[in-house]
Amino acid sequence: MKICLISAFRNSSPMHVRRWFDQVLLLSQWRGIDLQAIAIEGDSRDDSTRRYLEEGQRRLHPITIAHFSHGGPHFGSIVDTQRFEQLSKVGDFWLRCVADSLYADVAVFVESDLIWDPGTMADLALKVLETCHPFDVIAPAVFAGGCFYDVWGFRGLDGAQFAPFFPYHSSLSSVTSLPPGCPVEVSSVGSCVALTPALARAVPSMSGGAFVGWCANVRAAGYRIAVAPSLRIHHPA
Repeated sequence: MKICLISAFRNSSPMHVRRWFDQVLLLSQWRGIDLQAIAIEGDSRDDSTRRYLEEGQRRLHPITIAHFSHGGPHFGSIVDTQRFEQLSKVGDFWLRCVADSLYADVAVFVESDLIWDPGTMADLALKVLETCHPFDVIAPAVFAGGCFYDVWGFRGLDGAQFAPFFPYHSSLSSVTSLPPGCPVEVSSVGSCVALTPALARAVPSMSGGAFVGWCANVRAAGYRIAVAPSLRIHHPA
């Protein structure tokens, strides 16, 4: 299976970059995986993030470093219309990277600060290619400690945002009655998604709404989105 894995960096620490490279290296060694990795760097306040990435590129694992800046002011992790417009520009860029890839069977975008293991990422990519379910975009469940992370991005079919605490959303309350590993349909996901290059070509824009805007465009184009509750990755908060 050929996977294109993409992450975006900005004002990243050496530890942050080193952990990402370690994860990429482990995935590249996973049986049956042929990996292409792309690190997008932009909007950093100095050139240190680029330097850390270039050092890792030389020492750990060959990757592609792409540079893209949205050019707007720096925002922290807040819900703000202007911030999401800027993040959408970065999102549109990585979607173009996926769409232009003649290499991959499946692409995975994962926020660069998330913690994941190669088995989970390989399973996530494989789920997109499975024909036993109707879903075109699949995300893992993302946690920060014991709380669900990115509750702004993850939304059920009813449009309600996920909550930090169990069962997170009413659509997940029936998970125990589903076959193990079965994805659950939702209207929006975030932070980490798996998709095919063909879908990225069909739905290339986030329309200023970051992941939520892109997911709305995906569904409007007739595709379906799911979260796989059995697949979990983590935010280091």
